[in-house]
Amino acid sequence: MYKLHRPHSKTTLQKYFLGIGLGHRSHIKSETLWHWGDNGAFKCFVVADPAHKSGMVMFTNSQNGLAIAPAIVREATGSEPLAFSWIKYDAYNSDSMHFAKTARDQGVEAAIQQFDAALKNGSISEDSVNSLGYRFLGKKRFAEAIRIFKLNTDLRPQSANTYDSLAEAYMDSGDKPLAIQFYEKSLLLNPNNSNATSQLKKLKSTTLP
Repeated sequence: MYKLHRPHSKTTLQKYFLGIGLGHRSHIKSETLWHWGDNGAFKCFVVADPAHKSGMVMFTNSQNGLAIAPAIVREATGSEPLAFSWIKYDAYNSDSMHFAKTARDQGVEAAIQQFDAALKNGSISEDSVNSLGYRFLGKKRFAEAIRIFKLNTDLRPQSANTYDSLAEAYMDSGDKPLAIQFYEKSLLLNPNNSNATSQLKKLKSTTLP
């Protein structure tokens, strides 16, 4: 069982065990049970309040389905479970979501320009930027994916994960030298990055005469 301490007003403790989370609010002596599921384009959230014999189950068929979960649960139950302070999904009206939509609709450069402040102050997280890059990569839009991953390395030059993702984009686009360069950079920052080690072995074996 994991005990999860999170900064949250009037919150003492959250616990997570056997796939079920337990949230406790000391000021109202209430506990809620919760669980969430994430299977790519299919997501769900379950919350139950045993003391009041109430709860709800939410299923979505969208990659962004849990972006609306806090609002839906709040509307249905009258409160927002502590779970959302731990499972970090960008809200539907967050800077991250608006940034991603602008990048898709108006282009990556326009999005970077419009959300410059939010990108630099961390309102748009490393994971959110990376997720957008992988959406472009999944559609084989290599130039946009590389630009987004490069943005993440510029914003977070000490993150091994950002260089790993950038290397993957170069590898998928067919640029082996740059893929090798950035996997090596990632490995330098995190010597335990087994993915970088594995990919470098494959890339170097195919570039030798």
